[in-house]
Formats: sequence, structure tokens, C-alpha cells
Amino acid sequence: MRKPFLLSIFYFLFFALSGCNPVSEYSSSLPAPAVKNSKLTSLSISPLSVDLTVGEEKRFDVEAKDKEGNILAVTPRWLVEGNIGEISPQGLFKALAVGEGTVKALSDSLMANSLVTIKEKEEFKPFFVYSEYTSASDHFIPSGWMGDYKDITLDENCQQNPHSGETCIKVVYSAEATQRKHWAGIYWQYPADNWGTTDAGFNLSGATKLIFWAKGENGGERIVEFKIGGMRNKYSDSAVAGIGPVVLTNEWKEYEIDLSAKDMSYIIGGFCWASNQTNNPEGCTFYLDDIRYE
Repeated sequence: MRKPFLLSIFYFLFFALSGCNPVSEYSSSLPAPAVKNSKLTSLSISPLSVDLTVGEEKRFDVEAKDKEGNILAVTPRWLVEGNIGEISPQGLFKALAVGEGTVKALSDSLMANSLVTIKEKEEFKPFFVYSEYTSASDHFIPSGWMGDYKDITLDENCQQNPHSGETCIKVVYSAEATQRKHWAGIYWQYPADNWGTTDAGFNLSGATKLIFWAKGENGGERIVEFKIGGMRNKYSDSAVAGIGPVVLTNEWKEYEIDLSAKDMSYIIGGFCWASNQTNNPEGCTFYLDDIRYE
């Protein structure tokens, strides 16, 4: 009974005197975990420069890399120099004052800079769909004929009592349902026949309304809808808005489409009207003039 006890004492004294620990010796023999070198060596910012107007916002991004070119996740500290605006911890910059300044991103000991130029916001100038026949200031073409388009007669050079100037637009819709659609309409497009297949939209940012004048031949003509935008294709309108149905009088009257809450940065379909046989069983004749964005 004394031998196991004596052996235990012997082993305890041996390891104590030798400074060894069986457990620690075993642990040290395991391979050390690999430590990846992730020290930040480069920091870049995009965009490198940008022009904005007072009130505009722009998001800045950073890219961080180690010496081997591996992309690292960093949360930079942002600074703005030049008293031109402010920036959020997420890199969203807001332009507040006219001038030139710098947006800086800092991480560890590295810094990346972007040159920012702020200009005064320009007042939106009237942008015409139709002002006068063959006017150089008009920007869209009535090329998007829809539905029973053979029921439509269009005269852009009508000189019969225009609202202003010498000409207006005259539209005759027979409502005969020639193509059995029982409705018809026209889109003013840019360029001609562009249903969103051509990248050519106008940036009308700043426009808060579309104004136009209209009247009926006799009064009582019903237009189902007047609208802007709404084309959906590879290159889509950034907005759609409209009014209707509209019952016309036989006197010129101003109408307005509210665009104040719309993204007007890309517009292909500058103006559109549509009506149908149900609302005009005998057809209708109406006039349009001074169609413009303000």
C-alpha cells in the first residue's frame, strides 16, 4: 500500500525540482496559430474630386489595403476643411457653403484627401416641351403615338387662336377605334421614338412643376390623363407624375403637374396625353400651348 504513495511523491518532487510541467510541455509542442499580417499600408478615397451645389449630398468611400494588396475593413475618421460643409461618420457629405475645401479620411497614420468645390445652386430656367412651332428652345418630339394612333391627327403649326405667340398644337381624336384599342395618345420623347432604349434623358433637377395651357374645341372634351415620365426600359424615366381625368373648357386654361417631390434627374418622356372612346364616343378636338417645366 505504501509503494503507490511513494511513487506519487517521487514524481511530484522530480517535476518540481526540474521546473517542468507535464501539461505545459505538451501544450508548447502544438503548432502556434497563424497570424495574418493585416497592417494597413495604403488608403484611398473616392471620388478624388467632386463639384457640388449648395444643399447637395455626396457619399465618399475609402479603400484600405495591406502591403500584399489585400483589402482591409476599416472605419475611417472623417474631417472637412474649408468650412464648406459637414460629413457624417458614414462618409455622407452635405454641401453648406460656396467655396473650395477638402474631405479627409484618416485611419491609423494614413490619410486620403478629396478636393471638393461648392457652387451656388442655379435657379431652374423654364425648359420647354412646346413654345412655338420649330422653336429652337423646344426639347421633345411628339413621336410616341400609342393605341389607335391612326385615329389621331396632329398639327403643331396651328395658327387658330393660340394662347401666345403665333402657333399652338391642335389634336383631333376621331375615336373610331381603327386598331381596336379604343384609346389613343401621344408621348413627346427625346430623342424621337425613344421608349427607354437610348441613353439620352434630360437632367431636369430643380424643376418643381410642368405647366401647360389647354382648351377644347367646344368644351366638355375629356382627356383621361396628362403626364410626364413613366417609361420603363433599359433606360427608364426617373419619375412619373400626372393629372386626370381633365374636362376641358372652350377657353384657354392653365394646368399644372406637381413635380416638387420627384426625382427629375433623367427624363425621356417630356409630356403625354391619352384619352379613350368611352369618354369621347364622338371623338374630340383640343388645343395645347406653352408646355414647359419650371
